[in-house]
Amino acid sequence: MSSQDRLIDAAEKLVALKGEAGAANRAIILEAGQRHNSAITYHFGSRRALFAAVWDRRSAAVDRHRAPMLEALGSPSLEDLVEVYVRPLATYLDDRAPSYWARFNEESLRRYPLQLTAALRTNLQDAPAEVGLLTVLDVLERLQKLTCDGVEPAAALRVAQMARMVITTFAAWERERDRSTTDLSARQLGAQLVPGVLGLLRAPS
Repeated sequence: MSSQDRLIDAAEKLVALKGEAGAANRAIILEAGQRHNSAITYHFGSRRALFAAVWDRRSAAVDRHRAPMLEALGSPSLEDLVEVYVRPLATYLDDRAPSYWARFNEESLRRYPLQLTAALRTNLQDAPAEVGLLTVLDVLERLQKLTCDGVEPAAALRVAQMARMVITTFAAWERERDRSTTDLSARQLGAQLVPGVLGLLRAPS
């Protein structure tokens, strides 16, 4: 494993476990097994660029499941889009043991406003086309068009609630899996989440 990969893994883990404020640069460097205090700057240029690399690497991995699903659907229904949002994330979390990605997402969402899709679109406006988060954004924006009759700001708020619900639920699952207090797989949890998410999105505004 390269030094960059070790730093990405360490940053994801420590942000997930301690929050961004608790994941000091020195702690990340030590967790990654690096010797030099300047390792983050040397490999990524800055702390913020390291966190961006975590986003790029992990979202691309989830996107390898999500993008083909979305492309195969053509004109997806609300239920199709919920499946595309939830199930690839569940698959990815199951395939990593332990996983920290949901908790990293949960912590990162603290920086976003309640209606997060517009802010996400602004943050990604200059991103390369292959960035996995663009697929997530595409799914969220499509969901907005099918939620609350597409009327804003109600649709954006409802979809933001949905996204936070999914991330927070999977983050709680990661914590329980760490403690060996759940027998559920992420896939099983995702299957239970889908109808709940649909109920939220279909509820009258």
